[in-house]
Amino acid sequence: MGFYIGCGMVLAQGDKFILVQETLGSAKQGLFSLPAGTLELDEDIIACIKREVWEETGASVEPESFIGIYQLVMKAEHNNVLFCVFTGTVSPDTVFHSDEHEVIKAFSYDEIAALDAAGRLRAPTILAAIDAYKSGKVYPLSIIQASYIETLPSIVVDKAAKV
Repeated sequence: MGFYIGCGMVLAQGDKFILVQETLGSAKQGLFSLPAGTLELDEDIIACIKREVWEETGASVEPESFIGIYQLVMKAEHNNVLFCVFTGTVSPDTVFHSDEHEVIKAFSYDEIAALDAAGRLRAPTILAAIDAYKSGKVYPLSIIQASYIETLPSIVVDKAAKV
C-alpha cells in the first residue's frame, strides 16, 4: 500500500497518439499506456515527464502544456495515485526505441477507444486525458510551480482551533 505521484504524456504524432505496451509484471503485461512513470526523490514533475518519455520511447520531448491531475484511489490495493498529465508532440519521422517496451506505436483515437472498450488500456486516465487534449482542455506550463529548498520548518496545525 502506498501513495504515488506519476507523470504521463499525451504524445501526439500528427493525428495519432503514442502508446507503449507494458511488458513488466503479470498484472499489467500486454496493456497499453501513455509514456509515463513515477516521480523520483529530488525530481520536479517537468524533469520527471521528460525523463520518463525518453526512457519509454527514446524521444527527447519538451512538454508543451499541462492537461491536469488525475487521481486513482485503488481500494483493493490500498494505493492512492496522483497522475500529472502533460502534452507533447513528435514529428512523423520519429523513430522510437526503448529498453523498457518492445511495442511503441501511434494509434488513432478510434483505435485507442477500441482498446479501452476491450479492457486493453492500463488505466481509465489514458482515454480521459486524450479526450481533454482533443477538446482543448489544456493549461500553460506556468501553472506548475516547483521550489527547491534544503529544509522546511515544522508546520503545526491546531485542529481544535476555530476559524
